[in-house]
Amino acid sequence: MRRIISAGLLATAAVALAPAVVHADETFSVRLSVVPIDNQTARTTAGTGAVTVVLIEDRLFLTGAFDGMGSAAIAAHIHEGASGQRGPIAFQLSVSKRADGLVGGGVTLSDEEVETLRRGGYYVQIHTETNPGGELRGWILPSE
Repeated sequence: MRRIISAGLLATAAVALAPAVVHADETFSVRLSVVPIDNQTARTTAGTGAVTVVLIEDRLFLTGAFDGMGSAAIAAHIHEGASGQRGPIAFQLSVSKRADGLVGGGVTLSDEEVETLRRGGYYVQIHTETNPGGELRGWILPSE
């Protein structure tokens, strides 16, 4: 797992300014929704969210918000995995340690990681106190 390069306000500013600075950027979006893992977690899983993602050359910037989770966030990551498939943590993100808040960060990708991103091979997941295995999840997909 790699550490984030930039997070929070820096990522927000980078995403906001990126389209004006570089014209060859690619945008992606994430719809965060609940991911009950079993019957027990189905009763404690709640919330929604959205994340905007911008790829500028080999730099990936993410910024988003979430709310309504059943407990406070403890961590957020980008995981590698095909659509509908769980996978390992690839990158760490910054997250508000509350049931509602912000998630974001930035990372430099290798050429192989850029291709994984473009084919939908990454997802964002927010882990909570009640559901440390993950409460909200959404795949990073090209914006329409």
